[in-house]
Amino acid sequence: QSITARTAGFNTVNFSQLTNATLFIFILLMFIGASPGGTGGGIKTINIAILFSLAFNRLKGRNDVVIFKRSVPAETVGRSISILIGSFIALTAILSLLLMTQQANIPHTQARGIFLELLFETTSAFGTVGLSMGSTAKLTDSGKLLIIIMMYLGRIGPLSLAAILAQKFKKKEIHYGEEDLFIG
Repeated sequence: QSITARTAGFNTVNFSQLTNATLFIFILLMFIGASPGGTGGGIKTINIAILFSLAFNRLKGRNDVVIFKRSVPAETVGRSISILIGSFIALTAILSLLLMTQQANIPHTQARGIFLELLFETTSAFGTVGLSMGSTAKLTDSGKLLIIIMMYLGRIGPLSLAAILAQKFKKKEIHYGEEDLFIG
């Protein structure tokens, strides 16, 4: 079942019948996603390994990150942290927009149960997993558009998307050739 939540998305069980604890585990697995060489989305397993190693080594009083007796460059650790933060912000933003668009005419008592379903759907889209609790068909057009955006973001990755957007807005510096002038 854990592979289902990280890559293929074959719906082998009815997710709407699972307990909240089980759904939470699936949400974590979908957020982590696939391995770096695969086509799945998520923040990738290697980033989780780097972040856990960072935490473990800091608890031991070490400043460097070591995995399998190999040191991980600080720039790579920084990218892993950026991916985690960017992904969390993107997931939170899309989920917030989904909650606003989907709960417009629903009483508050009913709306509370929708939160977990929308979190599951959003995380599934980010991980490009394809699992659903059955609420995808009930989404409004704006909700479906938000899920599509999340799928692209999960596949491309927030760090890659930020780099692409930064290139478009980057000012090009002009450098003129130098000339050594005779003075005197």
